[in-house]
Amino acid sequence: MQLDMKVLITGAAGFLGTNIVHVCLDRGWTVRAFTLEGSPVDYIRRSGVDILFGDVADAAAVRNAMDGVDAVIHTAGDTSFWKKQFARQRKTNVDGVRTVFQSALALNVKRIVHTSTVDAFGYNPDGLADENWPVYNYAGWGYNYADTKREGQAIALSYGGCVTIM
Repeated sequence: MQLDMKVLITGAAGFLGTNIVHVCLDRGWTVRAFTLEGSPVDYIRRSGVDILFGDVADAAAVRNAMDGVDAVIHTAGDTSFWKKQFARQRKTNVDGVRTVFQSALALNVKRIVHTSTVDAFGYNPDGLADENWPVYNYAGWGYNYADTKREGQAIALSYGGCVTIM
């Protein structure tokens, strides 16, 4: 990637997003940090970081945050296990992915890194579950996080290229 990169990081105040913000700054990149209103931003409030608040499922907010960037690192995700939050989780993990990719396509963003989870592949009782593991065996378990991350990953893959699983 280029040295003077301007990158949007969704979920920038989360554990993964915060660490990626710091790596990008260490590389000399300009960072636009996108996170939910009310998220703690003390760890990412640094020179070179423009913090914007919004929801990844809100197309207008995402396009505003994404306008003029060279790349997007999409780390926003809802990891909740609380059943009452399943609709919110679907909105973030499925609708949010669609919104991010549609916005990137509309704004001609050249690079997107989408973060998913190994849970999107299922569970292999004999060892490694990865992109070659043929059985998604979490279906029907009520494991909404895995189900929604799997669906979001499928959306990301439908745009072509490859998806980074983190």
